[in-house]
Amino acid sequence: DLMRRESIKQESSLKMDRPKRAKMSQKVENDISDSDDLAWPKYAGGGSGGCSKGTRAPKKIKKAAGTGDTDMPSHDALVSRCARGDLESLLLGKILDGTSTSISDILALLPEVKQTNKPPPAVVVNKGKERVGTGRFDALDEEVLLAIMSRIPFLYRLACTTSVCKPWRSLRDHISLWTEVKVTGSVGSFVEYRLNKSETNPAVGCSGKGVERLVEWLPRLNAVTKLDLVSKDCMPPDAVKKVLANFCNLTSLSLRGKKVSNAVLKAFAQGNKAAALTELILADKEDYFRGCDWATQKEVHNLIKSAPLLEVLALPSVLPFDGIHNATKEARKGGQSLIRRLTIHGLPGFEGTSWTDIARMGTTFPELESLSLNTIGMPTWGLGLDDHIVNFPILSAMPRLRTLHIMSCISYSGHHFSSDRLNKMIKCLLAACPVLEDLKIVHGQQSISSFDRKNGMKVESFPEPGDAFLDLPRTLRCLRLQDMILLPEHFNEMPFLTSVTLINCGEQAEAAKQAVQVKTIGKREDQVEGGRLVGD
Repeated sequence: DLMRRESIKQESSLKMDRPKRAKMSQKVENDISDSDDLAWPKYAGGGSGGCSKGTRAPKKIKKAAGTGDTDMPSHDALVSRCARGDLESLLLGKILDGTSTSISDILALLPEVKQTNKPPPAVVVNKGKERVGTGRFDALDEEVLLAIMSRIPFLYRLACTTSVCKPWRSLRDHISLWTEVKVTGSVGSFVEYRLNKSETNPAVGCSGKGVERLVEWLPRLNAVTKLDLVSKDCMPPDAVKKVLANFCNLTSLSLRGKKVSNAVLKAFAQGNKAAALTELILADKEDYFRGCDWATQKEVHNLIKSAPLLEVLALPSVLPFDGIHNATKEARKGGQSLIRRLTIHGLPGFEGTSWTDIARMGTTFPELESLSLNTIGMPTWGLGLDDHIVNFPILSAMPRLRTLHIMSCISYSGHHFSSDRLNKMIKCLLAACPVLEDLKIVHGQQSISSFDRKNGMKVESFPEPGDAFLDLPRTLRCLRLQDMILLPEHFNEMPFLTSVTLINCGEQAEAAKQAVQVKTIGKREDQVEGGRLVGD
């Protein structure tokens, strides 16, 4: 009986007039085709074409007009996203045309992604077509793999695309991966992958023929914008010249080593290949005397003259400042220099930048934001000179300078500063830099030979800065001091500092810590180890 009743109930539920059922199905299809969102038809009924009440989808709410304007960033944000060169060209064109600049002109300088605050569209990760048999890398999208490769150093990138597998060799055809080349001299005729764990961005070891083979392997030489080359002793000048002759669109050039001769710099400058350079590195902290060993000052100055867009400049300390000043001025045809980061490398305690040259830094480089000097040469310096005779010229203001590093204040065989002399020097520096964020001053240590030690000569005591650090700029965030005696009364409470490092600053580093009171977001406690105070 139960089975019979159940079968009768199912037959009654399926009974429906055929014309009525067809009419209902046609109504559902019309509703689905007229709706904006196919995923939400107006009727979502069960069974074969039927519909039930209460299953109507929610209506689509239209956005009010003008709501898209909130995605537009502010005018200040749009201007900050533009390149400086593009803004200069825009303003010059408007001045010549006699027209005003509008927000549409600013938007035309930016790509579509930077014209709005909307996040970029999500990338759909699909299985790569070029990679087969590379394990889990087969599932990576091509764009994802390129993004990974672009973030690893040039050495590892080259090794991955030449020595891993055949499918990965197709990455050679992607021009965006080969805009940077970093090589160093090495013995042998082949390319050498030297893995140095101490280097964050290691170079590819090449000989003269090896670097020529590497240049031939690159897919498009015009796409290379950054070249870092250390010649050392195993890469002849002719090979360096051949390499430089292939690159015409460099914006960053770093040349170091003994084989960077006059002919190398002359050939690069004469070819008008330095017109687009914004960064020129001819020395670094590791090669004190190798940078431009065989190159005369004339060729270095000629190279600077042919680069009117230079913003970053690193030179060996053997070059006089007057020549650098005249070269940068001639490159801009008498206009204002664009140098914003200047580094003078050399062995601390030997060749130094004179105080007279430092006094002119603000007028010579008005856009300067970072300055690093290996040694300062004081005016009218001499052994046994009284402090009151030394006159510090007033430094020209450097209103944009945010980073100032002085690696040594005394010469290698010179005497230590007196406390009064150190106090005057620091006050002069701070008065010229009102918006400093990173300050590093190393006084240096006197060097005494073994012969002088046997004769009873002792190392002089370190000086004290006095009240020089009592009025630091409120913009300062990082303070690093070394080789001077610091006491608690030398500091006020400075809650704006986020990092303080005191190295070899006497036995009262713990007391100085209490005076400084470094306060960070995480409220981490500072640590003092062996006279070194580190707070970050």
